[in-house]
Amino acid sequence: MQVQCTRVGSTSSTFFLITVDVQDINDNSPIFSGTPYYVSVNELTPIGTTIFRGIAAYDLDANTNKDIHFGIMPGDGVTQPTTGLHDATDKFQIATPRLGDITIKSTLDFEKVKKYVFRISATDQATNSSLRHTSTVTMTIDVSDGDDLGPVFYYNGCFQVDDTAQLILTGAENQSIINSIIARDQDTLNARIQLSIVETLPPGYKDKFTLINTTNTGTFSSVSVTQIEPLGSSDVNILKIIIKATELTDNRLFSRAVVNVHIYP
Repeated sequence: MQVQCTRVGSTSSTFFLITVDVQDINDNSPIFSGTPYYVSVNELTPIGTTIFRGIAAYDLDANTNKDIHFGIMPGDGVTQPTTGLHDATDKFQIATPRLGDITIKSTLDFEKVKKYVFRISATDQATNSSLRHTSTVTMTIDVSDGDDLGPVFYYNGCFQVDDTAQLILTGAENQSIINSIIARDQDTLNARIQLSIVETLPPGYKDKFTLINTTNTGTFSSVSVTQIEPLGSSDVNILKIIIKATELTDNRLFSRAVVNVHIYP
């Protein structure tokens, strides 16, 4: 700006050019853009993977007062009601605060926690740390199911048959000795299940049994075990039939059930 100076009693004036610098004070808080923040991630995503790059904020101040660092606020993760509080900082991190990219810190588990809702902080970098301003915003991460669990067996109302089911078999052939052995995928993917007889203990009796009446709905698979050749009680008194349930997926996860068959004359 210009300043005019006139001597008292004189008609002449002198003009001076004055420059005024307005110095910034840190009087603004960061402002988030692009909200709301949301991402879905599969539970099998490897540790260290960047899952979200969309966090952004600006500050109307100048110099370091407008520089912003991002962070995940601890202690406010929200999960399913039955699992209690889970801190999102245990599972996610912002490794480079000035960028705000979210990466996976430790292994996720869909069966334990299906959703994280937590707060992201944006803090300006004023030289005097006591004068810094912080804003927060909500981040939501849905965890989707992955193919990490094998099939589970059901029989006679039991939730899972991985040990033994006690059955009685006589020497006659062409009879169904076990009806409706059921297996299903423990994941929500509902993979199709293939049931098969793997072996018998003692070995050598596998070909005397077969699986019939196979049902595969996409939610569960069901079969009956049938004897197709006669057994003599002199051969064996107790026979173990090992049934295998295999998911028809790339991972080919499987479980086994052992059926004890008591053979009487």
